[in-house]
Amino acid sequence: NRFAITSQSGGGLITLALPLDYKQERQYVLTVTASDGTRFDTVQVFINVTDANTHRPVFQSSHYTVSVSEDKPIGTSIVTISATDEDTGENARITYILDDNIPQFRIDPDTG
Repeated sequence: NRFAITSQSGGGLITLALPLDYKQERQYVLTVTASDGTRFDTVQVFINVTDANTHRPVFQSSHYTVSVSEDKPIGTSIVTISATDEDTGENARITYILDDNIPQFRIDPDTG
């Protein structure tokens, strides 16, 4: 079992006995019994496993080179930069940021 339970200050302390893997199991349902020797009660404990942010975003290309004519109007799309992330859910959400403060360029934070 992935979990262990010990009595701790009048309560039961549930601890991890084995590592969790979100991709294998997203929820565990444990049945815990409390007993005074003659009588008992049981309760179900639902443990939801959340995905760790284990992967970094990776750009589809190691570099991008673009030529643009100086007479292009403001707002002209120059290039779409794209990255992917192998995580799931919120951990796979990528935000794009220009590190250089060059006023002639901007990037859409959601689409690149």
